[in-house]
Amino acid sequence: MDINDAGIAGISLDALIKAADATDPMALDGHVALADLASGGLNTLKTVSEKIHQQRDTEARTHTLVALLDDRTMYALGAAWRIQESKVLSIVATMRTVRGVRATVDDILRTIKRAASRQEAQLRERLRNNLGKTQDSRSFKALANHPDIPKTLKLPPGWDVDSSGVYSIRISENGCEERDALCPSPMIIVGRSVDIHNGETMLKLAWKRASVWIFKTVPRASVMDARPLVQLAKWDAPISSRNAGTLVQYFTDFEATNLESLPTDNTTGHLGWQNAKGSGGFLLGKNQVGLEDKTIQLVPDDGLDRLSDGWAVAGTWEEWLKTIEPALSRPMLMTAIYASVAAPLIQVLDAPNFIVDWSGETSKGKTTALRVAASVWGCPDERAGGIIYSWDATRVWIEQSAGFVHNLPLILDDTKRSRSNNVVSQVLYDFAFGQGRGRGSPNGVRKQTRWRSVLLTTGESPATGFSEDAGTRARVISLKGAPMGEVSTENARAAMSLSLGLLENHGHLGLKLVTHLVNTRHRWDELRAKYRDIRDSYVASAGGNGVASRLAVYVSVLDMAAQIIHELGVPRPTVDPMETIWSSVSEGSREADRPMEALRDMAGWCVANQTRFWGRHETDKMGSPNMPVGGWAGTWKQGEHWESIAIFPSLVRDLLRRWEYDVNGVIESWHRRGALVTNGRSRTRPVSIDGQRARCTVISRSAIDSLIGPDE
Repeated sequence: MDINDAGIAGISLDALIKAADATDPMALDGHVALADLASGGLNTLKTVSEKIHQQRDTEARTHTLVALLDDRTMYALGAAWRIQESKVLSIVATMRTVRGVRATVDDILRTIKRAASRQEAQLRERLRNNLGKTQDSRSFKALANHPDIPKTLKLPPGWDVDSSGVYSIRISENGCEERDALCPSPMIIVGRSVDIHNGETMLKLAWKRASVWIFKTVPRASVMDARPLVQLAKWDAPISSRNAGTLVQYFTDFEATNLESLPTDNTTGHLGWQNAKGSGGFLLGKNQVGLEDKTIQLVPDDGLDRLSDGWAVAGTWEEWLKTIEPALSRPMLMTAIYASVAAPLIQVLDAPNFIVDWSGETSKGKTTALRVAASVWGCPDERAGGIIYSWDATRVWIEQSAGFVHNLPLILDDTKRSRSNNVVSQVLYDFAFGQGRGRGSPNGVRKQTRWRSVLLTTGESPATGFSEDAGTRARVISLKGAPMGEVSTENARAAMSLSLGLLENHGHLGLKLVTHLVNTRHRWDELRAKYRDIRDSYVASAGGNGVASRLAVYVSVLDMAAQIIHELGVPRPTVDPMETIWSSVSEGSREADRPMEALRDMAGWCVANQTRFWGRHETDKMGSPNMPVGGWAGTWKQGEHWESIAIFPSLVRDLLRRWEYDVNGVIESWHRRGALVTNGRSRTRPVSIDGQRARCTVISRSAIDSLIGPDE
């Protein structure tokens, strides 16, 4: 029997297709002709299933299955899939049990699904023709009165939109149009965009609630999936779990119908440089400097929408210069300006990220320093609308904010307000290395935030005290003291004058700087060469001190920032801030490696308390050991040929805690550096003290000699 004649009651598939195709497209689902066609397809599929079960040869089975790929057969099977999907799947499941043809059966199933999809598309095209008059409705045109809604949008076949909502269109059995309500407010797509960094397509949606149009740009992937689409409800979109699935189909059809007429622009998720070489220009709040595409749209991650508002210009350049006059005689305030300006230079100079920290007593001008720094770029306020943020935030939010400002300074006030010391140490570590943790997004995509910038922070105690990681601490320029000077009436007035004046006049220097950098892109190589010369000079001044040499790199960036802004018209200070900065660096380099300092302190304590160690204990006249006051500290071999010092772990922890070190961080650092003699993963090992076994923290002599020096 010819496979294409395996219909019903002797009717061929050709006849069934002709009958179904002649029917009204909107009545197909209930029309006997389509039901007959689907039954014919199912009978054909059953016949093939029975035949391959009987055949013994895999090649013959495959040949039989391939015959199903005939266009007529697939048309019938597509109809079967549309109205009797479960029966198709049941037969296919039986066919998949036949040995050697499983992959071929799976290919056929995919082809059936495609055939069904093509039929659906054809159906909607025929619907377009049948409903052409009604689809160009006056009610939809009325929605286009808003200036941000294109006048050329068309309604997709099978759908209607008016001021009361979105409706699906169907034709009743008597041939009349009927509307089924989908959502109670109009929702449309008004634009498309593409992220210039990762190529992600975005859709700009619009919906009307309480007579107000709301516009939201979201990833296209989130619009084409019901689960993330529901998330738009938090912006008052008329979406729920009940209608999200149907809305996905509506948006799919809407986009397809209007693909050629939807305005398309570019988007970015962050401020700052829009590509590595700066040819994409610089985005500073709503100011686009040197961007090749003037239609670029800023689309930040959820929760960051308002952060761009504060990066704006207010007042005049002349008044800002007049306002910052008190800073000219206060090096730590000028350093704040240099550090703020340095942020976009990090990428230009190909320099590493770093942190500038002001620490000291309250009411000594630390927050004022941050306001001066912030005024370079925008509103110097800690409240909503400003660009000074609080440490009272989650690590994730701070990470997202760093990624959003990207090449602008991240300004965080008062580490004391942080949710935990751990948050501060983690943020310092992440910021120094320029990337956060990958995280999930509503549409399931993992994102990893990156930045090239400078972190400006304040606190009563140095930020370096929150981290025992030497790499992180060596990226912090720590400025201790009073930026405004000691408490006095004069300094209080100056601080007040600065704060009030900067609220009214800000953002000018930053705009001047990026405009200058954009206009002189052809000279960036010269800037880098000059930076390297300055860096080499500072590194030489470090005199071989490893930490100071690393900090010299960041001081060099500040020096470059100072030279550039003074060329742009900022008066030179009466006291050179670079001397203050380098002095702070020299001091900070001595304490940057906290684990090393802890090891030095521990070795010093052991030397001062030698008699508390078994092996170096005192004895009585009979030669018996004298129990030391305070008890045994551990064991330490007498003489010059000792290899290690073993100390009871509880004592190690007590001493580190007393000296205000991060106990776990220090011990972990010692272990990582190989300073501890261990067995496996444990940070301790068993030793013998007066014939008794005990676990101790064992510090190797080689570690002490290498880190501290054998003569100390």
